[in-house]
Amino acid sequence: MSHWLRRGRDPAAGAGFTLVEVLVAAVLSTVVLAAVVGLYVFSWRAWTRIGGRQLASQRADEALRAVLADARQALAYEIQPRRQGTALALTLPADDDGDGRYVPVAVNGQAAYRPGPRYVYYLSDATGGYGRAGDALWRGSVRGGAAPSQATVTPDTAWSVYYDTDRPRYDGLVGFEPAAGPGGAADQYFTCAITAQFQPGEADSPSVTISSGALLRYAQFAADSGEDGQAGKDERRERQGTETTQPGP
Repeated sequence: MSHWLRRGRDPAAGAGFTLVEVLVAAVLSTVVLAAVVGLYVFSWRAWTRIGGRQLASQRADEALRAVLADARQALAYEIQPRRQGTALALTLPADDDGDGRYVPVAVNGQAAYRPGPRYVYYLSDATGGYGRAGDALWRGSVRGGAAPSQATVTPDTAWSVYYDTDRPRYDGLVGFEPAAGPGGAADQYFTCAITAQFQPGEADSPSVTISSGALLRYAQFAADSGEDGQAGKDERRERQGTETTQPGP
């Protein structure tokens, strides 16, 4: 009894914690929890950026492949400036074998590809309007006019959106930059760079730019696009030669 009185407390109280011990444990737990949460947030942001870059890269790659698939079969191209960016106009062959493969036809005794439909590739919104800005890649059919800005551009939904939906096939794009080759349009070669962003419009969202070149393989076999063909060109050349060699009065 005297021993317990000298100690000043019940022996059973030795199994508990003092207030100081509880406070120290609470502080340490808070520090550890904060470190764990910080590590989780850092890991989540890093994973989001990596996943965002992968998604942006996939978007840019798919869009670029779609454009180059048409470009490599084109007979001619034009780089068209727009108020909302740059557009690419392609002239594709007129004749195919029924399965989507372009084939040459006999033109003035030679096999050649006849110029066919003209398409323009550009960024727009969900409506596909040529004069509108957006993050979706569209292909439009060009009717009349030397340049798409002076012609009627009809959005090609079969190429540009998923079947039976209004969702664009190639969206999340913030840059579409086709550029002529060193020799201009006559060089039959151009480059194209497409930039995609994980979350378009957000400054911190990761973005990826993919670029490649395209050689117009069929351009050298294109038939004359004039109304009278090669025969008319030869006739005009002969007439000009005759007029030049006529003696003066």
